[in-house]
Amino acid sequence: MTEPSITSAAPANTPTSLPADDHTHSQFSWDSFHGNMRASCEHALAIGLPALSFTEHVDFTVWNAPPGGWAWDEGIRGSYDDPIGPGGHGHFMGAPLEVDAYQAAIDDCRHRFPDLTIRSGVEMSEVHWHTDAVRDVLSRGFDRIVGSIHTLEDTRAPGEHLLVDHAKDQHSPVGLLSAYLRQVESMVASDGPFEVLGHIDFSLRHWTPDDGPSPWGQVEEQTRHVLEGVALLIITGE
Repeated sequence: MTEPSITSAAPANTPTSLPADDHTHSQFSWDSFHGNMRASCEHALAIGLPALSFTEHVDFTVWNAPPGGWAWDEGIRGSYDDPIGPGGHGHFMGAPLEVDAYQAAIDDCRHRFPDLTIRSGVEMSEVHWHTDAVRDVLSRGFDRIVGSIHTLEDTRAPGEHLLVDHAKDQHSPVGLLSAYLRQVESMVASDGPFEVLGHIDFSLRHWTPDDGPSPWGQVEEQTRHVLEGVALLIITGE
């Protein structure tokens, strides 16, 4: 039996013009095992959003284990080397995007929710480091391409890398942000195939009161330089 489509029914007190959510994840991102694409679409209609972009994580950089080993939830999908699994100290890489299943889910939601604009997409990390792998994924066709940095060099193992969260003990709080911005600047200056720069404040998501007040004033010039590069990309279309 064909299930009925769901049309918009925003609450009466909802603003008449809400922006699209152009960066969200579903169960198809390797670290979003609680995600639910269909439920996200239902919620978007309920609150009056005009559009959603499901920009799923695609990561190609291998991460070293943090001090103490991996402590992620069992729902995290990815591959470890030796030893295997959470609690180990091996390298980790997030599971690849299951593109066929993802695109089928996108098509299903577009059918179920005709009043909601639903865009396919990927959030690709360090696109300038993995050009061939990135282009292979993009050949499948997506509406939104987000470029992000999730990684910093592991200073204890030159040439290897850590998730930004796990590099905090290798830098001062402001030093971590500055190191992160240098990587963002490098990606922006590259010819990596992305359209949208994701979360320039990613390295601050675990900032605590013990780390001091907001650090943006200390890296304002560096931040402006990065954002000028983004503006140039938009203006030239490159």
